Amino acid sequence: MYFNNFKDRSTNFYWTVVIIYITMIHIGQLIESELHRQERSVSWFAQKLCCERTNVYSIFKRKSIDTALLIRICQILHYDFFAVYSLKLEIKDQVATNPVQ
Repeated sequence: MYFNNFKDRSTNFYWTVVIIYITMIHIGQLIESELHRQERSVSWFAQKLCCERTNVYSIFKRKSIDTALLIRICQILHYDFFAVYSLKLEIKDQVATNPVQ
């Protein structure tokens, strides 16, 4: 578990990281970041999704996304975006079981 690596849970840094991960995940920004990390173009991505570039830019603006579309995006980019949500749940569980003293 990612947060088990922190030795001192009382530090401001620890709680800042926890708060960042607990806040709403902006899936569109994550998809856009991964696309850029892979040095892929929006045109390439649109072609793989069988849509127009304008639709891709619309995806980048979304805070949430249909799971069927996210599965297609995961397959195209070979990246498990669902793991981000799993990590969020894990962090929430860690915070719930290890409250601030």
